[in-house]
Amino acid sequence: GDFAQAKNHFEEKLRLHREAGDRRGEARAYLDSGRLYLNQGEWEIAEEPLSLALTIFREMGDRLGEAETLMHLGILHRQKGNLDEAMDDLLTSLRRGRYAGPAGREKEKFRFGITNKRITAEAFYQLALVYEDYGNYKKAKTTLHKSETTLTDIAVTVGDFWELAKINNRSAAFYVRMAQRVLDKE
Repeated sequence: GDFAQAKNHFEEKLRLHREAGDRRGEARAYLDSGRLYLNQGEWEIAEEPLSLALTIFREMGDRLGEAETLMHLGILHRQKGNLDEAMDDLLTSLRRGRYAGPAGREKEKFRFGITNKRITAEAFYQLALVYEDYGNYKKAKTTLHKSETTLTDIAVTVGDFWELAKINNRSAAFYVRMAQRVLDKE
């Protein structure tokens, strides 16, 4: 899509949530804006809205929002080469997500559970990449397996076989990189 159009959309979304006094919406708008910049490789710009989202989610006691934001901050810090910060963010994301509890009706609880598992799976995957960057391939493989298991659970639960294809693609890419490292050493 068009970056400028998406940026304007998120800025408008943020303005509307602020005017309405909707703190959760404001935090989500910051998170979405940070993700947009992160996906564009604008890491310095991405950090501010992600940090603002994290602050609001923490103020509200929204552990799921906090977990998701920390996961994206982990990605950001890894991209910037700050592996220790990335690891801290991702491990904290996993802890926060584990203790995030659903509220409301069964349908909402189900959706919440799936969202929580998706964030957990992504955090495990990103953590596996950090371990890979550190050269701890055994830990990377174990952590990747946790991501695969979580994603498989989601795919089976909701009948989403595209999710299974995503798992296979990520795993294949990981093992190709591992094989390339072995070949490079020879």
